[in-house]
Amino acid sequence: MVTLQNTTRKCSKWYPKVQHKNPSSKGRSRHIEKDISLKRRQLHHRIGLGAWVCNSPRKVMHGLDPQPLQTIHPPATVDDSQKVEITGTRYLGSYSWLKGRKPAILVPGAPRIWTHRPTPFTLPPDSGYQACDFNALRLPPYPLLPIFIAVDAFDWASADVVADCHSLLYLMAFANGQRRDFRMDLQLAGSKTILCTRWEPRVLMNSNPSGYGRNFELMRTRPALGCEHAASHHRVITYDLAGMKMVVRAEVDACLPDPNGKAAYVQEVPQSALVELTTKRKSRNQRWSYKDMQMCLSQTPDLIYGVHQNGVFNEVVKKKNLDNVKGHREFKLRLLRGALEDVQQLVIRSGLRGRLTLVYEDMVMKVYQRNLENSLLPEEYLEMFQPKASIFIDLLDSSSRTLSKIEAT
Repeated sequence: MVTLQNTTRKCSKWYPKVQHKNPSSKGRSRHIEKDISLKRRQLHHRIGLGAWVCNSPRKVMHGLDPQPLQTIHPPATVDDSQKVEITGTRYLGSYSWLKGRKPAILVPGAPRIWTHRPTPFTLPPDSGYQACDFNALRLPPYPLLPIFIAVDAFDWASADVVADCHSLLYLMAFANGQRRDFRMDLQLAGSKTILCTRWEPRVLMNSNPSGYGRNFELMRTRPALGCEHAASHHRVITYDLAGMKMVVRAEVDACLPDPNGKAAYVQEVPQSALVELTTKRKSRNQRWSYKDMQMCLSQTPDLIYGVHQNGVFNEVVKKKNLDNVKGHREFKLRLLRGALEDVQQLVIRSGLRGRLTLVYEDMVMKVYQRNLENSLLPEEYLEMFQPKASIFIDLLDSSSRTLSKIEAT
Protein backbone atom coordinates (compact mmCIF):
# COMPACT_ATOMS: atom_id res chain seq x y z
CA MET A 1 0.00 0.00 0.00
CA VAL A 2 1.25 3.50 -0.87
CA THR A 3 0.66 6.41 1.50
CA LEU A 4 -1.12 9.38 -0.07
CA GLN A 5 0.67 12.72 0.21
CA ASN A 6 -1.22 15.89 1.15
CA THR A 7 -2.36 17.63 -2.04
CA THR A 8 -5.26 19.86 -3.05
CA ARG A 9 -6.91 19.79 -6.46
CA LYS A 10 -9.45 22.08 -8.03
CA CYS A 11 -12.34 20.46 -9.83
CA SER A 12 -15.06 21.89 -12.04
CA LYS A 13 -18.71 21.68 -11.11
CA TRP A 14 -20.80 20.76 -14.10
CA TYR A 15 -24.37 21.46 -15.19
CA PRO A 16 -25.93 23.75 -15.96
CA LYS A 17 -24.17 26.70 -14.28
CA VAL A 18 -20.54 26.06 -13.51
CA GLN A 19 -19.31 27.27 -10.13
CA HIS A 20 -16.08 26.60 -8.32
CA LYS A 21 -14.77 26.02 -4.86
CA ASN A 22 -11.21 25.48 -3.77
CA PRO A 23 -11.34 22.49 -1.38
CA SER A 24 -8.68 22.40 1.33
CA SER A 25 -7.40 19.64 3.57
CA LYS A 26 -8.80 19.67 7.08
CA GLY A 27 -7.28 18.06 10.16
CA ARG A 28 -5.44 14.80 9.48
CA SER A 29 -7.42 13.84 6.40
CA ARG A 30 -5.15 12.93 3.52
CA HIS A 31 -7.87 12.34 0.97
CA ILE A 32 -8.78 14.93 -1.63
CA GLU A 33 -12.39 16.05 -1.60
CA LYS A 34 -13.56 17.03 -5.06
CA ASP A 35 -16.73 19.07 -5.29
CA ILE A 36 -18.90 18.29 -8.34
CA SER A 37 -22.14 19.93 -7.30
CA LEU A 38 -25.02 20.19 -9.72
CA LYS A 39 -28.13 22.29 -10.02
CA ARG A 40 -31.06 19.84 -10.01
CA ARG A 41 -34.28 20.48 -11.90
CA GLN A 42 -37.69 18.82 -11.80
CA LEU A 43 -36.68 16.57 -8.93
CA HIS A 44 -39.01 15.75 -6.13
CA HIS A 45 -38.08 14.13 -2.84
CA ARG A 46 -34.94 13.90 -0.77
CA ILE A 47 -33.46 10.81 0.88
CA GLY A 48 -30.78 10.19 3.47
CA LEU A 49 -27.98 9.91 0.92
CA GLY A 50 -28.37 13.60 0.21
CA ALA A 51 -29.57 13.15 -3.37
CA TRP A 52 -32.80 14.30 -4.93
CA VAL A 53 -34.70 11.56 -6.69
CA CYS A 54 -37.50 11.42 -9.25
CA ASN A 55 -40.62 9.61 -8.04
CA SER A 56 -41.40 7.83 -11.31
CA PRO A 57 -39.10 5.57 -13.39
CA ARG A 58 -37.77 6.72 -16.74
CA LYS A 59 -39.13 5.17 -19.90
CA VAL A 60 -36.64 3.16 -21.91
CA MET A 61 -37.40 5.19 -25.07
CA HIS A 62 -36.87 8.54 -23.35
CA GLY A 63 -34.82 10.84 -25.60
CA LEU A 64 -34.68 8.37 -28.50
CA ASP A 65 -35.97 8.63 -32.05
CA PRO A 66 -39.05 6.40 -32.42
CA GLN A 67 -37.67 4.34 -35.30
CA PRO A 68 -34.58 2.15 -34.82
CA LEU A 69 -31.63 2.54 -37.14
CA GLN A 70 -31.01 -1.20 -37.28
CA THR A 71 -31.27 -4.49 -35.42
CA ILE A 72 -28.14 -6.33 -34.39
CA HIS A 73 -27.78 -9.98 -33.47
CA PRO A 74 -25.46 -11.91 -31.18
CA PRO A 75 -22.37 -13.32 -32.89
CA ALA A 76 -23.51 -16.41 -34.81
CA THR A 77 -20.10 -18.04 -34.46
CA VAL A 78 -17.10 -17.32 -32.31
CA ASP A 79 -13.48 -17.83 -33.29
CA ASP A 80 -12.04 -20.28 -30.78
CA SER A 81 -8.60 -20.40 -32.39
CA GLN A 82 -7.33 -17.58 -30.15
CA LYS A 83 -7.32 -17.71 -26.38
CA VAL A 84 -9.51 -15.00 -24.84
CA GLU A 85 -8.55 -13.93 -21.35
CA ILE A 86 -7.98 -10.83 -19.25
CA THR A 87 -4.31 -9.87 -18.87
CA GLY A 88 -2.25 -6.92 -17.68
CA THR A 89 -4.66 -5.66 -15.02
CA ARG A 90 -3.53 -2.30 -13.64
CA TYR A 91 -5.06 0.09 -11.11
CA LEU A 92 -5.75 3.59 -12.47
CA GLY A 93 -7.64 5.35 -9.69
CA SER A 94 -10.46 5.23 -7.19
CA TYR A 95 -12.92 7.44 -5.36
CA SER A 96 -15.67 7.36 -2.75
CA TRP A 97 -18.97 9.19 -3.01
CA LEU A 98 -19.65 11.23 0.11
CA LYS A 99 -22.96 11.44 1.90
CA GLY A 100 -24.58 14.86 1.96
CA ARG A 101 -26.79 17.10 -0.09
CA LYS A 102 -23.96 18.45 -2.25
CA PRO A 103 -22.48 15.75 -4.56
CA ALA A 104 -18.78 15.33 -3.85
CA ILE A 105 -16.21 12.57 -4.17
CA LEU A 106 -13.21 11.68 -2.04
CA VAL A 107 -10.10 10.79 -4.06
CA PRO A 108 -8.67 8.17 -3.79
CA GLY A 109 -11.10 7.20 -1.05
CA ALA A 110 -11.07 3.62 0.22
CA PRO A 111 -13.44 0.64 0.40
CA ARG A 112 -14.92 -0.50 3.67
CA ILE A 113 -12.73 -2.97 5.58
CA TRP A 114 -13.82 -6.52 6.37
CA THR A 115 -13.96 -7.33 10.07
CA HIS A 116 -13.78 -10.80 11.61
CA ARG A 117 -16.67 -11.36 14.02
CA PRO A 118 -17.93 -14.59 15.58
CA THR A 119 -21.00 -16.48 14.43
CA PRO A 120 -23.86 -16.93 14.96
CA PHE A 121 -25.37 -13.46 14.64
CA THR A 122 -28.79 -12.14 13.64
CA LEU A 123 -29.54 -9.33 11.20
CA PRO A 124 -32.78 -7.51 10.39
CA PRO A 125 -34.00 -7.54 6.76
CA ASP A 126 -32.83 -4.71 4.51
CA SER A 127 -35.11 -1.67 4.43
CA GLY A 128 -35.34 1.75 2.81
CA TYR A 129 -33.81 2.79 -0.50
CA GLN A 130 -30.73 1.29 -2.13
CA ALA A 131 -28.86 2.91 -5.00
CA CYS A 132 -28.31 0.62 -7.98
CA ASP A 133 -26.13 3.24 -9.72
CA PHE A 134 -24.52 5.82 -7.44
CA ASN A 135 -22.87 7.67 -10.32
CA ALA A 136 -26.12 8.32 -12.18
CA LEU A 137 -27.82 9.14 -8.88
CA ARG A 138 -25.32 11.81 -7.86
CA LEU A 139 -24.20 13.07 -11.28
CA PRO A 140 -27.04 12.51 -13.80
CA PRO A 141 -25.62 14.49 -16.76
CA TYR A 142 -22.20 12.79 -16.71
CA PRO A 143 -22.13 9.45 -14.86
CA LEU A 144 -18.75 8.63 -16.43
CA LEU A 145 -17.07 11.88 -15.35
CA PRO A 146 -15.82 10.69 -11.92
CA ILE A 147 -13.60 8.18 -13.74
CA PHE A 148 -11.64 11.01 -15.34
CA ILE A 149 -11.55 13.10 -12.17
CA ALA A 150 -10.15 10.19 -10.17
CA VAL A 151 -7.50 9.10 -12.71
CA ASP A 152 -4.52 11.45 -12.77
CA ALA A 153 -2.69 10.46 -15.94
CA PHE A 154 -3.52 7.97 -18.67
CA ASP A 155 -3.23 7.61 -22.44
CA TRP A 156 -6.99 7.78 -23.07
CA ALA A 157 -6.66 7.62 -26.87
CA SER A 158 -5.23 4.10 -26.55
CA ALA A 159 -8.38 2.75 -24.87
CA ASP A 160 -10.94 0.82 -26.90
CA VAL A 161 -13.72 0.80 -24.28
CA VAL A 162 -14.57 2.91 -21.23
CA ALA A 163 -17.45 1.30 -19.34
CA ASP A 164 -18.94 0.20 -16.04
CA CYS A 165 -18.64 -3.44 -15.08
CA HIS A 166 -22.45 -3.73 -15.18
CA SER A 167 -22.55 -2.40 -18.75
CA LEU A 168 -20.23 -5.22 -19.79
CA LEU A 169 -22.42 -7.74 -17.96
CA TYR A 170 -25.47 -6.47 -19.84
CA LEU A 171 -23.66 -6.77 -23.17
CA MET A 172 -22.55 -10.26 -22.22
CA ALA A 173 -26.18 -11.21 -21.53
CA PHE A 174 -27.07 -10.11 -25.07
CA ALA A 175 -24.15 -12.00 -26.61
CA ASN A 176 -25.12 -15.12 -24.66
CA GLY A 177 -28.78 -14.92 -25.70
CA GLN A 178 -30.06 -14.33 -22.17
CA ARG A 179 -33.32 -12.57 -21.36
CA ARG A 180 -32.13 -9.46 -19.54
CA ASP A 181 -33.58 -6.19 -20.83
CA PHE A 182 -31.34 -3.13 -20.74
CA ARG A 183 -30.47 0.16 -22.39
CA MET A 184 -26.96 1.47 -22.98
CA ASP A 185 -25.99 4.93 -24.29
CA LEU A 186 -22.90 5.06 -26.53
CA GLN A 187 -20.59 7.70 -27.94
CA LEU A 188 -17.32 7.82 -29.86
CA ALA A 189 -14.37 9.60 -28.22
CA GLY A 190 -11.30 10.23 -30.33
CA SER A 191 -10.73 7.85 -33.23
CA LYS A 192 -11.74 4.52 -31.69
CA THR A 193 -12.79 4.70 -28.02
CA ILE A 194 -16.39 3.87 -27.19
CA LEU A 195 -17.94 5.42 -24.09
CA CYS A 196 -20.62 3.15 -22.62
CA THR A 197 -22.98 4.67 -20.07
CA ARG A 198 -25.09 2.47 -17.85
CA TRP A 199 -28.79 3.38 -18.00
CA GLU A 200 -31.34 2.32 -15.39
CA PRO A 201 -35.06 3.21 -15.26
CA ARG A 202 -34.59 3.85 -11.53
CA VAL A 203 -31.28 4.70 -9.90
CA LEU A 204 -32.85 4.04 -6.49
CA MET A 205 -34.76 0.91 -5.63
CA ASN A 206 -36.75 -0.16 -2.60
CA SER A 207 -34.82 -2.76 -0.63
CA ASN A 208 -35.87 -6.38 -0.97
CA PRO A 209 -37.75 -7.00 2.32
CA SER A 210 -36.55 -10.62 2.31
CA GLY A 211 -32.92 -9.69 1.61
CA TYR A 212 -30.07 -9.20 4.06
CA GLY A 213 -27.18 -8.22 1.78
CA ARG A 214 -26.92 -4.53 2.68
CA ASN A 215 -27.14 -5.11 6.43
CA PHE A 216 -24.60 -7.96 6.14
CA GLU A 217 -22.18 -5.57 4.45
CA LEU A 218 -22.66 -2.83 7.06
CA MET A 219 -22.44 -5.20 10.02
CA ARG A 220 -19.34 -7.11 8.88
CA THR A 221 -17.31 -4.12 7.63
CA ARG A 222 -16.09 -0.79 8.98
CA PRO A 223 -15.19 2.43 7.16
CA ALA A 224 -11.55 3.12 6.39
CA LEU A 225 -9.79 5.91 8.25
CA GLY A 226 -10.79 9.23 6.69
CA CYS A 227 -13.76 7.68 4.83
CA GLU A 228 -16.30 7.67 7.65
CA HIS A 229 -18.77 9.71 5.59
CA ALA A 230 -18.43 7.71 2.36
CA ALA A 231 -21.57 6.22 0.80
CA SER A 232 -19.90 3.99 -1.83
CA HIS A 233 -16.46 3.24 -3.23
CA HIS A 234 -15.55 2.84 -6.91
CA ARG A 235 -12.36 1.58 -8.51
CA VAL A 236 -11.05 2.16 -12.05
CA ILE A 237 -8.76 -0.40 -13.66
CA THR A 238 -7.41 -1.11 -17.11
CA TYR A 239 -6.67 -4.48 -18.70
CA ASP A 240 -6.31 -6.20 -22.04
CA LEU A 241 -9.18 -8.38 -23.31
CA ALA A 242 -7.69 -10.33 -26.22
CA GLY A 243 -6.32 -7.20 -27.90
CA MET A 244 -8.95 -4.72 -26.72
CA LYS A 245 -7.74 -2.19 -24.16
CA MET A 246 -10.45 -1.84 -21.52
CA VAL A 247 -11.00 0.83 -18.87
CA VAL A 248 -13.52 -0.56 -16.38
CA ARG A 249 -15.15 1.00 -13.34
CA ALA A 250 -16.68 -1.16 -10.63
CA GLU A 251 -18.19 -0.57 -7.22
CA VAL A 252 -16.16 -2.25 -4.48
CA ASP A 253 -17.93 -3.84 -1.52
CA ALA A 254 -14.96 -4.18 0.83
CA CYS A 255 -11.30 -5.06 1.18
CA LEU A 256 -9.40 -7.34 3.54
CA PRO A 257 -7.61 -5.64 6.44
CA ASP A 258 -3.90 -4.89 6.28
CA PRO A 259 -2.15 -8.06 7.56
CA ASN A 260 0.27 -5.83 9.50
CA GLY A 261 -2.63 -4.25 11.34
CA LYS A 262 -1.76 -0.71 10.29
CA ALA A 263 -4.65 1.75 10.13
CA ALA A 264 -3.06 4.21 7.72
CA TYR A 265 -4.41 6.46 5.03
CA VAL A 266 -3.71 4.70 1.76
CA GLN A 267 -3.69 5.71 -1.84
CA GLU A 268 -3.77 2.29 -3.42
CA VAL A 269 -5.47 -0.80 -2.02
CA PRO A 270 -3.97 -3.90 -3.68
CA GLN A 271 -6.25 -5.66 -6.15
CA SER A 272 -5.60 -8.87 -4.22
CA ALA A 273 -7.26 -7.38 -1.11
CA LEU A 274 -10.66 -6.69 -2.73
CA VAL A 275 -13.66 -8.82 -1.81
CA GLU A 276 -17.22 -9.15 -3.08
CA LEU A 277 -19.88 -9.58 -0.38
CA THR A 278 -23.23 -11.34 -0.64
CA THR A 279 -25.61 -13.61 1.28
CA LYS A 280 -27.44 -16.86 0.56
CA ARG A 281 -30.20 -18.82 2.22
CA LYS A 282 -29.14 -22.10 3.78
CA SER A 283 -31.90 -23.98 1.97
CA ARG A 284 -31.07 -22.56 -1.46
CA ASN A 285 -28.65 -24.01 -4.01
CA GLN A 286 -26.75 -20.94 -5.17
CA ARG A 287 -25.52 -20.64 -8.74
CA TRP A 288 -22.42 -18.48 -8.88
CA SER A 289 -22.06 -18.06 -12.67
CA TYR A 290 -23.28 -14.42 -12.78
CA LYS A 291 -21.30 -13.45 -9.70
CA ASP A 292 -18.24 -15.18 -11.15
CA MET A 293 -18.41 -13.08 -14.33
CA GLN A 294 -18.96 -9.91 -12.32
CA MET A 295 -15.85 -10.66 -10.29
CA CYS A 296 -13.93 -11.59 -13.42
CA LEU A 297 -14.70 -8.30 -15.19
CA SER A 298 -13.97 -6.22 -12.08
CA GLN A 299 -10.92 -8.40 -11.27
CA THR A 300 -12.12 -9.00 -7.71
CA PRO A 301 -10.32 -12.13 -6.45
CA ASP A 302 -12.39 -13.18 -3.42
CA LEU A 303 -16.04 -13.75 -2.58
CA ILE A 304 -17.30 -13.74 1.01
CA TYR A 305 -20.87 -14.80 1.64
CA GLY A 306 -22.96 -15.31 4.73
CA VAL A 307 -25.25 -18.33 4.99
CA HIS A 308 -28.46 -17.62 6.90
CA GLN A 309 -31.88 -18.96 7.78
CA ASN A 310 -34.39 -16.13 8.16
CA GLY A 311 -31.66 -13.67 9.12
CA VAL A 312 -29.78 -15.96 11.53
CA PHE A 313 -26.23 -16.34 10.17
CA ASN A 314 -24.40 -19.46 11.31
CA GLU A 315 -21.64 -19.54 8.70
CA VAL A 316 -19.49 -17.10 6.72
CA VAL A 317 -17.61 -18.57 3.74
CA LYS A 318 -14.67 -17.17 1.80
CA LYS A 319 -14.42 -18.45 -1.75
CA LYS A 320 -11.78 -17.96 -4.45
CA ASN A 321 -14.29 -17.50 -7.23
CA LEU A 322 -11.71 -16.62 -9.87
CA ASP A 323 -10.20 -20.09 -9.56
CA ASN A 324 -13.42 -21.82 -10.67
CA VAL A 325 -15.19 -22.62 -13.96
CA LYS A 326 -12.44 -21.20 -16.16
CA GLY A 327 -13.79 -22.88 -19.28
CA HIS A 328 -17.21 -21.35 -18.66
CA ARG A 329 -15.60 -17.95 -18.12
CA GLU A 330 -13.48 -18.07 -21.27
CA PHE A 331 -16.51 -18.94 -23.41
CA LYS A 332 -18.43 -15.92 -22.09
CA LEU A 333 -15.42 -13.63 -22.46
CA ARG A 334 -15.14 -14.77 -26.07
CA LEU A 335 -18.79 -13.83 -26.66
CA LEU A 336 -18.30 -10.46 -24.96
CA ARG A 337 -15.16 -9.76 -27.00
CA GLY A 338 -17.06 -10.39 -30.24
CA ALA A 339 -19.98 -8.20 -29.18
CA LEU A 340 -17.68 -5.35 -28.14
CA GLU A 341 -15.91 -5.45 -31.49
CA ASP A 342 -19.24 -5.23 -33.33
CA VAL A 343 -20.41 -2.32 -31.15
CA GLN A 344 -17.09 -0.52 -31.59
CA GLN A 345 -17.36 -0.68 -35.38
CA LEU A 346 -20.96 0.54 -35.17
CA VAL A 347 -19.99 3.54 -33.05
CA ILE A 348 -16.96 4.40 -35.20
CA ARG A 349 -19.20 4.47 -38.29
CA SER A 350 -21.56 6.90 -36.54
CA GLY A 351 -18.71 9.40 -36.10
CA LEU A 352 -17.96 11.94 -33.39
CA ARG A 353 -21.39 13.54 -33.72
CA GLY A 354 -23.20 10.23 -33.44
CA ARG A 355 -25.35 9.61 -30.38
CA LEU A 356 -26.31 5.94 -30.45
CA THR A 357 -28.22 3.88 -27.90
CA LEU A 358 -28.64 0.11 -27.63
CA VAL A 359 -32.03 -1.15 -26.41
CA TYR A 360 -32.32 -4.86 -25.63
CA GLU A 361 -35.91 -6.00 -25.09
CA ASP A 362 -37.49 -9.43 -25.52
CA MET A 363 -34.10 -10.79 -26.64
CA VAL A 364 -33.94 -8.34 -29.58
CA MET A 365 -31.21 -5.66 -29.73
CA LYS A 366 -32.08 -2.47 -31.61
CA VAL A 367 -29.93 0.58 -32.29
CA TYR A 368 -31.51 4.01 -31.87
CA GLN A 369 -30.37 7.57 -32.44
CA ARG A 370 -30.70 9.87 -29.43
CA ASN A 371 -32.60 13.02 -30.37
CA LEU A 372 -30.55 15.10 -27.94
CA GLU A 373 -26.99 16.08 -28.80
CA ASN A 374 -25.89 16.03 -25.17
CA SER A 375 -22.45 14.50 -24.81
CA LEU A 376 -21.61 11.75 -22.33
CA LEU A 377 -18.62 13.84 -21.23
CA PRO A 378 -17.88 17.58 -21.11
CA GLU A 379 -15.94 18.81 -24.15
CA GLU A 380 -12.85 19.48 -22.04
CA TYR A 381 -12.56 15.77 -21.26
CA LEU A 382 -13.34 14.58 -24.79
CA GLU A 383 -10.26 16.49 -25.96
CA MET A 384 -8.13 14.06 -23.98
CA PHE A 385 -8.96 11.32 -26.49
CA GLN A 386 -7.27 13.18 -29.35
CA PRO A 387 -3.93 11.55 -30.30
CA LYS A 388 -2.02 14.84 -30.20
CA ALA A 389 -2.96 15.33 -26.54
CA SER A 390 -3.19 11.77 -25.38
CA ILE A 391 0.29 10.94 -24.12
CA PHE A 392 -0.12 10.72 -20.34
CA ILE A 393 -2.38 13.72 -19.99
CA ASP A 394 -2.42 15.23 -16.52
CA LEU A 395 -6.03 15.76 -15.49
CA LEU A 396 -4.96 18.27 -12.87
CA ASP A 397 -3.80 20.59 -15.63
CA SER A 398 -7.04 19.91 -17.53
CA SER A 399 -9.18 20.88 -14.55
CA SER A 400 -7.06 23.99 -13.94
CA ARG A 401 -7.45 25.08 -17.58
CA THR A 402 -11.21 24.72 -17.32
CA LEU A 403 -11.25 26.72 -14.09
CA SER A 404 -9.15 29.51 -15.61
CA LYS A 405 -11.43 29.77 -18.65
CA ILE A 406 -14.56 30.04 -16.55
CA GLU A 407 -13.06 32.52 -14.05
CA ALA A 408 -11.95 34.69 -16.97
CA THR A 409 -15.57 35.01 -18.07
